[in-house]
Order: sequence, then C-alpha cells, then structure tokens
Amino acid sequence: VCVRFRRADPERVSVPPELAQALGRDRDADRRWQDLTAGRKRGLSHYVDSAKTPATRTRRVAAVLAAITGRPPEPDHENDVRRLLYLLGKA
Repeated sequence: VCVRFRRADPERVSVPPELAQALGRDRDADRRWQDLTAGRKRGLSHYVDSAKTPATRTRRVAAVLAAITGRPPEPDHENDVRRLLYLLGKA
C-alpha cells in the first residue's frame, strides 16, 4: 500500500465572495488585506464564511474592513471589530 499526500499551498486563501467584492471596491482595505499574512487572511475569511445568514455575513464583512483599515466601526459592529482586532493582535 502506497499513500501519497500532496501538500496544500500554505499561501492559498479562499476568500468569501462578499469579502472579495468589498475589497475590490475599497482600495485602502485591499492594500491592507494584501499586507496580512496568509494565516490572518484565512482567519478573517473563516469569520465571514462561518456566518449563517446573509445579514450576518454583511455585518462581518463591514467589521473586517473596519478592523483592517482602522476606520471607526458602525455602532452595531463594535463587538465584531473588537473581536477581530484581538485576532489581528491589535487589541
């Protein structure tokens, strides 16, 4: 029996479509996204992708953009942004 494994590309990140669209519309956020490590990108992508409802996904995309750009969050996104800043090591 011979078992072979193919190693996954450690730099590959699957970005949810909503987040990719938002980054495409916001140059500053996209530039800062590109500066993040692959691991941080995966964490933020998972945060958006794990939302169960479209409304939650939309809220989380806005929170990700606020967290990576340093812009003030919307009042109803403050807890999300605080959580993401902790994930990014900025809390």
